Amino acid sequence: MKHWSGYRAIAAALLIAAAPAPQSDAVTPLAPILAAAPKVTIRKGNLGVTIALPDPARGFYRSTRFDWSGMITDVTRGSADFYGLWADGVDPGVRDFVDGPDGVIVGPRNAATGPAEEFANRDGETVPGYDTTPAGGTFIKIGVGRLRKPDDRPYDHFAAYDIVDGGRWRIWRGSDRIVFTQRLAPDAVGYGYEYRKTIRLLPGGVMIIAHRLRNIGTRPIKTQVYTHNFARFDGAEIGPGVRVHFPYPAAGPVSDPRLAALDGADLRYLRPLAAGDRVQLPPLPGDPHSSADRFRVEGANGASITMQADVPLVRTAFWSIRRAVAVEPFVAIDVAPGAEQSWSWRYVYAAPPAR
Repeated sequence: MKHWSGYRAIAAALLIAAAPAPQSDAVTPLAPILAAAPKVTIRKGNLGVTIALPDPARGFYRSTRFDWSGMITDVTRGSADFYGLWADGVDPGVRDFVDGPDGVIVGPRNAATGPAEEFANRDGETVPGYDTTPAGGTFIKIGVGRLRKPDDRPYDHFAAYDIVDGGRWRIWRGSDRIVFTQRLAPDAVGYGYEYRKTIRLLPGGVMIIAHRLRNIGTRPIKTQVYTHNFARFDGAEIGPGVRVHFPYPAAGPVSDPRLAALDGADLRYLRPLAAGDRVQLPPLPGDPHSSADRFRVEGANGASITMQADVPLVRTAFWSIRRAVAVEPFVAIDVAPGAEQSWSWRYVYAAPPAR
């Protein structure tokens, strides 16, 4: 069945904001939050994709770093499970995350799952309007809305910002696809946009995430968007048997050569990651003339996720801890007033080979 749903995001509905230093009684388990959040599941053959809906009152993700639309919490193909929660709890006093003997605790801005997307970059540029607006003014975060700049410090995606206007959300759902549309009307500053994300499933374990950003304001929108792919396989922790294949040899070095090693275009894990372990690589440069970059993450169970964009990439970051492997490819966004830009990602989910 297909239907329309509307949501109006307002700042007062945010679940969490800045708070004092973390303490044990400030941790809220993530599993009950996810269980209570509104979600839908779309299917095609034996591929199922569960998506948490944008909702300022009960939504799973209600903070200001990641795009609220298409927050994929789980993907299954047959009996294989991809993604899922990689953190145990959320604490307003945690800036990024803490990985200790009591589990992985994240700050509210980082409590995302699956192929979560953020419209920001790490090149010294920032989100549209932030650098030019004075303290107390507003700027935009695509997929979130219009935010308040509290002071003159540089933009920080780990910081909490008040949502002044979350725009108007419209959701269309079919059995094998879902379309999110967020419209943020221009204000006196001149920033406004209409953002559409479509998630659709195809035969053979394929998921397409297609985007269209239309600039309805008078200011150009220039930023980047990256996908923070929090990959997991059947809930297992990361270790030997997990491999990451890059589209070309990675120069390295691996942040901790005791934990993982590079073999040309492949990264493999040498031992199980423990609490506090982290594996990172220097950013891989993109090819501005090619959209052939294909990444594959393989689980120790033999399942895999392959991902490829239909546009050139700016660069790709890589990061992992014991709970997730994160390939983070960046796409450049540059939309003049009255123009629009489209891009998409193709994911292929392969179940483990039959034994």
